[in-house]
Order: sequence, then C-alpha cells, then structure tokens
Amino acid sequence: MDKLIDFFTSMDLEEFEDYIMELHNNSVIEENTDCREENGIMPLADDSKQFYFYDKVHWFYLDTKTVTVNNVVYYNSFVDAGSGFDLTETYPQYSSYAYDYTVSADSRKMTVKYYCTKYLSKYITDATKYTIPYTYTAGE
Repeated sequence: MDKLIDFFTSMDLEEFEDYIMELHNNSVIEENTDCREENGIMPLADDSKQFYFYDKVHWFYLDTKTVTVNNVVYYNSFVDAGSGFDLTETYPQYSSYAYDYTVSADSRKMTVKYYCTKYLSKYITDATKYTIPYTYTAGE
C-alpha cells in the first residue's frame, strides 16, 4: 500500500491527469486477461503485431496487446489473426478463413492455428483445407 501511495503522491497534477487519461484510453483491464502488476501498479498494455513469413512474400499475422514487467514482455490479450495480403500475386499462397489460439501458462507464448485454403492461382484452390500452427513469443 505504501508503494501505491508513494507512486501517486510523487506525481504533480498534470502527470496524474496524463496517467489517468492513458489508463482510460488504453482500457488496460479487460475481461479474461492475465494482467501482471509491477510495484503494485498495473502496467499499460501496448499494441503488438507479429508476423510469420512462410516464404519471402507470404505471411500470417498476430495482433495482440502486451505488457512489460521487469523488462519481460507478456501477452495481455488477443486482438486478431489472419493471413497477409500479397501484392505480388505469386502462388501458391494460403488464405486463412478462421483461427484458434492458446496462450501458455506464463503468458509468454501464443500458439495460433490458422485454418486455410491454398490458392494455386488467383481463382484456383487445391480443394484441401489446411491447418497451419505457429507459436509466437511475446516481445519477439
């Protein structure tokens, strides 16, 4: 409790207002998230976008919110996942139509299963449904 009191009383009025507004704008406390405290203070969540390139021009992505505690990055919440939009029109390429994800017990890793269709050309698929798993690490 003393750390919390020291934290708030060390700020001037403008710093306190900025802190409260940032908390409000970032909506740090979300339902079903694993938030971790640092020195008794809830850290702010940052937007994070990660990519998995399965070849030089095609990729999958993961959007999350992360928090950093003691220089270690943790996943705070899942936002979105999918396949990248390829402007080169090279094939084959995978187009995701759904995904599942799981978060490790320590909130440092997130495994996404991308459910995909494989395009052989702009309008032709191979009629097979693919599941492509990839494990991301927070902060990498």
